[in-house]
Amino acid sequence: MSSYFKSELKRATISKNTLIALILTIALYFIGYYEFTGFIGFNVKEFKEIYDSIDIFIVIRKSYLSLLIPLIASMVFSDSYLLDLETGYLNFIYLRLSRKRYMLIKILVNAIISGLVIVVSSIIVFIILYLIFGINENSLFNEVTGTFSLIYKKNKSIYFLILIITSFIFNVIFATLSLGLSPYLKNRYLTVIASFAYYVISATIFVSLKLFQLNATLLFTLNYLSSGMLIIYQILLFLVGVILFYFGVLYKNEKNV
Repeated sequence: MSSYFKSELKRATISKNTLIALILTIALYFIGYYEFTGFIGFNVKEFKEIYDSIDIFIVIRKSYLSLLIPLIASMVFSDSYLLDLETGYLNFIYLRLSRKRYMLIKILVNAIISGLVIVVSSIIVFIILYLIFGINENSLFNEVTGTFSLIYKKNKSIYFLILIITSFIFNVIFATLSLGLSPYLKNRYLTVIASFAYYVISATIFVSLKLFQLNATLLFTLNYLSSGMLIIYQILLFLVGVILFYFGVLYKNEKNV
């Protein structure tokens, strides 16, 4: 099990999809940065009087990245189960591992690598912002609301760490949800957009039905949700993904996929 876990971890880490997801995440951060600063007439000294690196990171994180992040989370490794089936690699794996161990490793690797993509890209972007703007605990930025906003007011550095952690968890959840749906969708491309579709539905149909707390975008932006509701929603969505994958692999006829 250990050797296969390492093999899958390496396979996911050096994959083309992981590199694309990493680059795309960084690009979306900087597109948000461009929109926020405008560049034309942009004055770093004036900006530093109001915003520091953490403040700017908070703003650009909620821009274009927040729209596409479920898609990025899923594109990393969520279609790997179907790829194993299509190539016949799964039959070879089952000679070495039980299905339950295979599923556990697949869930863990998919979650870890997808989560690391957002963490690594966020840290790279923040380092660049820090070198330009530094950290100013007395900046005039006062637009942080919602979950953990009180922590921001007390210590914005801790708030930044919370953003990194919640980003990691978000990617884990939506990557797992797409993986869980893959045995039922039977299509690698549909698998990649599956959790993104839920993300869009939750932000439109659920909101129109006044189910505001089920708006999955809040899991990333951290607006309006209490910390308790945030944790409950995170756990529920993750469990849904795990359960779907468990029953999909164990009880669906894989020969028909």
